[in-house]
Amino acid sequence: MGRKGSGKTTDVFTNRVVQSPDGKYRWACEVNLLTNLTTFLHATKILVIGATAVGAVIALFCLSAGATLSTAAGRMTLFMFMGLVLAVVGYIIYVFIRGFRFTVCYTLDEKQLFEQYTPARLTKIPDGKGLKGLIDIISSRPGMPGWGFVYATGKSTSTMPLKRIVSIKPRRALGHIKVSLGLDSLHAYVPAEDFDFVADFLRSHCPNT
Repeated sequence: MGRKGSGKTTDVFTNRVVQSPDGKYRWACEVNLLTNLTTFLHATKILVIGATAVGAVIALFCLSAGATLSTAAGRMTLFMFMGLVLAVVGYIIYVFIRGFRFTVCYTLDEKQLFEQYTPARLTKIPDGKGLKGLIDIISSRPGMPGWGFVYATGKSTSTMPLKRIVSIKPRRALGHIKVSLGLDSLHAYVPAEDFDFVADFLRSHCPNT
């Protein structure tokens, strides 16, 4: 399982994938929950599968009690529908709690992918304050913009050791790359301009995929 915990970092991130002086790649993605439905689809899948399993058990119980096949099938369909309704309602509540968006910061090197959720939008560093020397961060990626430096202030973190990753699934339409350790998985949101770079980096550094 990926190690989960809490903490705080003052690492500098940008809205593009850039290589820091320590050799690690860092970036931040702000995800709009109204246009990117990754979280909704994931929650819906889990709830519908769970409701279907419960519905199947109820259907079998009804059949054993003498109910007709159509009645049992109706009970199962009802539970599946309830799972979908719960997913929709739960997602609407989640969107409002999150303020319609969330931000995730990532750190990637040859050993691991580190993810950090922030409770709100990233805090931008004012121009001219603390930026001296940070332009060197983008020196390894020609053409990168020299603005958008931010500090991550979130507490929810997860670490994926690359040597333990068994599956890499790029999903360009949803703007993320799903990496999995088996039971544990992570959706790494990546800027469109750097999507292929991160996907290729992961493929070349994950020996078990």
